[in-house]
Amino acid sequence: MGLPISPKRKRVILPIYKQTDHTPAFYKDPFTNKLIPTAYFLKNLDEIGPQHWRNNYTSDFLLRVVRTTEIDYYCNYFLSYSNINNNEKGNENNVPIINCSNSNISASEAAEITCHFNVMLYNYQQQLYNIIHQSQSQQQQQQQQQQLLQEQQQQQQQQQQQQQQQQQQQQQQNHHYNQQYLQQVTPPASPPTSPTFNKQLQSSPSTSTYYFWAHTLVLATQSGFFNQLLGPINILGNRSKYSNILTIPIPYPEAFEPILHWLYHHDDDAWLDLITLENFPKFYANVSFLKLGREAYDILDAFIEEAEEMGVDIDFDGIVEPY
Repeated sequence: MGLPISPKRKRVILPIYKQTDHTPAFYKDPFTNKLIPTAYFLKNLDEIGPQHWRNNYTSDFLLRVVRTTEIDYYCNYFLSYSNINNNEKGNENNVPIINCSNSNISASEAAEITCHFNVMLYNYQQQLYNIIHQSQSQQQQQQQQQQLLQEQQQQQQQQQQQQQQQQQQQQQQNHHYNQQYLQQVTPPASPPTSPTFNKQLQSSPSTSTYYFWAHTLVLATQSGFFNQLLGPINILGNRSKYSNILTIPIPYPEAFEPILHWLYHHDDDAWLDLITLENFPKFYANVSFLKLGREAYDILDAFIEEAEEMGVDIDFDGIVEPY
């Protein structure tokens, strides 16, 4: 008799990707301009990370998290728009090539697309700001001109009214003098009548995006995607090309906050409690896109083990495999 066959276990597939290290030996703090040794930061990450969670005073960027499909749409739109402006004829080699939604995209490719999008968006915002500023300046000039014209018209009207009042006063004075002169010279033809009072009649006038505070060292030292994205920005010092709000693509933004919280706190149970059969593929897609380490995949494996202990068979095509 042969040995009993043990049931095959399943685990999450750990993608293999080419990792290029952009983590600097020292991190330049943009607020104090001090150099922080990265090794010291990593050694004390469990103590330092929670202090920076949701801390906008120490953050490097405000992350604006959107779907990868949104980044693809706008990048390809502006790429086509640029080709039209450059009088490039459409051909097979001139089709939109940006596909951040590809499940096999590398960290460097995703970071390059993200940088391209943010630079393009920042330039567009600057152009839009200049247009709005020019428009507001023109409106202010027009308003000032209109005010000057109105003031001139009001002055002219006041002068005309003053002239009319002076003429009326002069006429009344002349009439009064004439009446007095006639009364003195001409005797009354008949006895004076009783005065009459005239009554005057007066007529009465009958207008989903997610935002998170982010710290370069916390993310760039644990995620291949953030390593490729934030590392060069900090090393090369070209932060002036970017806005303080950095837009990043994520396959499922609604399943990003637990992962981000875990990168700061490393609380495995807090993340594991939020995983369900419905959102498990979303967490896997985000973890795969962010190029996280084996510790993140161990949490997904732990969910599979817990589910199988409860009699639930986990089998997501392309995500888990038996071993």
